[in-house]
Amino acid sequence: RRCSSKCLRGNIMEGSWRELHGGDGNPLWAGQSPHLLRLTGAAQSKALAAEDAGGICYILGLAGGYYAEEFGGAHLHPLRDAVVLEWVGGSEGVQAIYAVRQHGEVHPCLHGAAKAELPGGDFLFFGGGNPERSWETVTCLKVNPLLQASPPDRAAVASLLCQDTETNTGGWTGVLQPDGSLAVMAPDPRQLPVCWEEVSAEQHPGPRHGLHACIHPETEDFVIFGGRGDATSPGCRNDLWALQGACGGCSRRRPHWRQVTAASGEPPPPKVWYGAVLTTRGQWVITGGSQWQFEDSGLTDRGVCWVLTLASWRWSSVQPAQGSPMPEILVACAASEVEVDQILVLGGCMPHKLGVVPPGDTAFRHSLRCYAALTRPWRFDLQTQQWALEGATALPVDVSDPGDTMLRSHLAVLRVPSGERPACEASSR
Repeated sequence: RRCSSKCLRGNIMEGSWRELHGGDGNPLWAGQSPHLLRLTGAAQSKALAAEDAGGICYILGLAGGYYAEEFGGAHLHPLRDAVVLEWVGGSEGVQAIYAVRQHGEVHPCLHGAAKAELPGGDFLFFGGGNPERSWETVTCLKVNPLLQASPPDRAAVASLLCQDTETNTGGWTGVLQPDGSLAVMAPDPRQLPVCWEEVSAEQHPGPRHGLHACIHPETEDFVIFGGRGDATSPGCRNDLWALQGACGGCSRRRPHWRQVTAASGEPPPPKVWYGAVLTTRGQWVITGGSQWQFEDSGLTDRGVCWVLTLASWRWSSVQPAQGSPMPEILVACAASEVEVDQILVLGGCMPHKLGVVPPGDTAFRHSLRCYAALTRPWRFDLQTQQWALEGATALPVDVSDPGDTMLRSHLAVLRVPSGERPACEASSR
C-alpha cells in the first residue's frame, strides 16, 4: 500500500488541483490517515471565513502511520513527523515549510484518531490504531499563541519555529547549580510551537480507530461516533459518546465520558473510516464508511447522508432524491462543507469492489477500480437531496503523475481562503 507525501491544493470554484510539494528533497512523511490543523485565527472564523482572504495563516500537518506489508492492515507503524506550513492567500500559497518537534505526552497513535478543535484554539484527540491494537487515550494539543494570532507576526513565528528545530536537546536545557552540579530543566511550554498533554478522563468508550469527532456548539462536549475496535474488543460500532469538561484548555475539572443513549432517531449502521463534517448550522453530517467488508452484502446506506442535529441529539437520514445519481459507498473519504448545506466528498476507496486479492498480488494493482479519484469529487445538497458528480483537472504540468496522485484514501482535507477575489467574493481551496 503506497502512502503519498505530496501536498495538493484544489480550487473548489475552478475545479483544479495543483501540487504544492512533491515530496522531493526532505520528504514530508504524511503516511496514511494524517491530520491537517489550521492554527491561525479564532475557531469560529475558520470554517467558511472569507474575510481573511489574502491573509496569512499557519497549518500544522501531523503524520499518521503506514503498513509495511504489501496489502496492509496488520502491522501499523505510527509516524511522528510534523510540519508547519505558512500559507499566504492568493496565488502565493505555501511560502514556507517548517519541521517541528512534537513535545510532551504525544498522542500514542494518530492513525485513525478522532480530533476536534476546542473553542480556545487547542485541539483534542482520541483513540487511533488499527484492528490489531487501538487506543482510548485522550490528549490535548496546545498551540503557541504566536501561531494562533490573527494576523500573525511572521518574524516572531519564524524565530519560534527555527529555534525549535535548530537545537538537538528538544527544548531541554542544563542549569548549573550553586554546588557545581548540573540540573536538567524541562522545556518552557511558552517557547514551544505545540505541546501535547494527556487528559485523564473517567470511564471510556473503549479503544477504537477510524472515527471522527466534533465539538458540540452549545455544551462544548467532545462528541465521537462509531469506529472499530481492536483484537481485545473487535467489531465496528455505531454508538455515540460525549466527553464533558475537556474544553477551556483541558483544566476546568476532570473530564468524564458518557454514552449518549438518549439520542433519538435512527443512527447510522456500525461503520469505520467514514467521512464527517460539522456544518455551520450545527449539524454533524456523516457519509460513507462501512465495516470494511470485501463484498456488497450488508451495504445498505449507499448515497445516504446521516445527520446528527446536536442541539436536540436527534439522528436523521437524508436519502437521495428519486433519480439522483449517487456515489458508491466511499470508505476513508474526506468531507467538507463548501457552501451552506453543500457537502463535498473527496477521495476514498471501495474495498467491496476489490474482492479477494490473490496470494502474492497487491491491492495497489487494482486501485483503478477500487479508489475514487480526486478529479471526480461528489457534492451533496442537503436541501434538494441531490448528488452531483463534479469535474476537476490535474494536469501533469501542475501535478506530476496525476493518475497515481489523484487516487487516495485516508486523506486529510482542510479549507483555506484562496484570496484570488475581493473579500466579498473570495472562494475557498
